[in-house]
Amino acid sequence: MVGVPRSQACRTCKRKKKGCDLKHPACSQCERLHLRCTYDERQWAFIAQNSTGSSSTSRVNGSDLDASDLGPQAAPTAAYQRSLDRTILEVEIDELFWTTYMPTNDPGRSSIIDGVVSLPWVPTLRALAGRESTTRLALDACGFMAIGNWRDDGRLLQQGFMLYSRALHEANKALRDPAQAQSDDILATVRILGMCEMFRGDGTKEAKVTSQGTDWLRHVEGTEKLLEWRGPEKCSAEHGHELFVDCRTSAAVLGMTRRRSSLLSTARWASIPWVTSRRTIRDKLMDLMIGMGGLLNLHDNLKNPLRDCNVSTLEQQCREIMTYTVHLNHKLQAWKQNVLEICVDSGDLAAAGPLATLADVCMNHGYGFFQLVMQYWSIHLSCTRYAACIANHCHHYFRPEAGLYGTQHASWPMAVTFHYYAATGQADSPEVQMMRRILREIKSARFTSAFLVSIANDPAPPRLKGDARNTQDLVEMAKHWWGVDKSDDRASYFITLSSIIPLHT
Repeated sequence: MVGVPRSQACRTCKRKKKGCDLKHPACSQCERLHLRCTYDERQWAFIAQNSTGSSSTSRVNGSDLDASDLGPQAAPTAAYQRSLDRTILEVEIDELFWTTYMPTNDPGRSSIIDGVVSLPWVPTLRALAGRESTTRLALDACGFMAIGNWRDDGRLLQQGFMLYSRALHEANKALRDPAQAQSDDILATVRILGMCEMFRGDGTKEAKVTSQGTDWLRHVEGTEKLLEWRGPEKCSAEHGHELFVDCRTSAAVLGMTRRRSSLLSTARWASIPWVTSRRTIRDKLMDLMIGMGGLLNLHDNLKNPLRDCNVSTLEQQCREIMTYTVHLNHKLQAWKQNVLEICVDSGDLAAAGPLATLADVCMNHGYGFFQLVMQYWSIHLSCTRYAACIANHCHHYFRPEAGLYGTQHASWPMAVTFHYYAATGQADSPEVQMMRRILREIKSARFTSAFLVSIANDPAPPRLKGDARNTQDLVEMAKHWWGVDKSDDRASYFITLSSIIPLHT
């Protein structure tokens, strides 16, 4: 038994220095993270004795055994055969990526909350990667890019880019086949390729604005088109539904960034995928978030009647916007109240008071719940109050227990907040200074920082494209996105809306 560690914990728990419950075939920690759970086996020495009493000692190993000694043999499964094709490094990086990505489980978190904010798309992606080579390539690329950037390891990063190119090539080939193009495999592949953009950072380490934000939005456009091609009927069950639910969040961000209606905001997409599934609080918030791009687009359309002095058309559009806005505000209020009631049911006393707010409970129920609250604040119409809420809580995304999940999901709430303060003459406010300090000083925040600088450029016209790290450039881009730059006829609709919508929300 020489060389066998004294600890009987599985290899993953020993590497992470976590307590292992020693369950077989997989411990609870590995099962939760969907990681391969392996234990160090003790090496036994068997002593064979002959009739004369002499003995010899030999160590049994696989090369000394014949297949017939092992009983009936079954052909290796396809998934097992594919696993043999992977290098040891690829397997290790895959496990390390998911261990680094997933937030650490909070043992005090209520199962009531956990059941409605879980991430079903994670096991879906891993299951598809286990049996589909294109998805596996994309997932390996994502792992190598993320870990390579995290460790400042140029070799891993270069390998990630090579795998990314191969996955992109295979996906493009599959798209030429209508049957393959509508498969879960290709939808998952495009989804993961977009995820790569979040973690690739600036591979050149030069102080320049990268294209990763625009590239990410292009991948999201690709997932939207694939979903449209598949139709809502293929998104009503199993992997198809789980991928659809995940893609809706990115589609909502795309719609708001480009200020246009999402393809997934129509009545068919709001009903057919839910025929056999029940909406969670996450899904209900996405129902509201997916329509925000259309609301921004309605606001943009105000500029044409203003130029034409068409008063009746202008009045009709203003009425349409106000009706939609009031409806949205009521829905957001109802969602918040529902969430607080769920928190009370889970035993969270901070949510039980008559003046309880989401700020009181947002960090009490794990990172899936925290992300929902931050998304709620980012689309709420009471901008002044909730921009401050995001600024004051965004540090939670970058705690060690948040994993890379936190750095990935911090982008949208922080982008909206930076733009709001820049567009309203508060680019040097204490809240902005605090967020900049977080992005500058916390190592994991560099993923978010690079992505924020990149994506700020996408909706800006060529004359305004700049470096968001430069305050004046950010101010000009933010004013344009909010619709308050002087070259536009649009009114400061969303910024002044807080005077119309009650602030007690």
